Amino acid sequence: MLKEFYRILAPRGYCALTGYLGDFDGMSRSGGQLFYYRCFKAGELESRMRQAGFDVVNIKIREPQYDGEFDSRRIYVIGRKQEKGTT
Repeated sequence: MLKEFYRILAPRGYCALTGYLGDFDGMSRSGGQLFYYRCFKAGELESRMRQAGFDVVNIKIREPQYDGEFDSRRIYVIGRKQEKGTT
């Protein structure tokens, strides 16, 4: 999917990903809907972004900020598409 993002993004455009850090996945129910979630290992989103061709320009990790928030650190990764004519 990230390779497709890279393909359709304008040269020098940005792609931002966010996720939970951890080594687990699961199912949960909220508002009557069942959904699947997956957490990512440290470095996994960055690696996948680079494999798709993006230059990773920023990574931020934060702790949960308030009681009741899902008890997992968050990761934010920003990648930038290279200039036209480069890989």
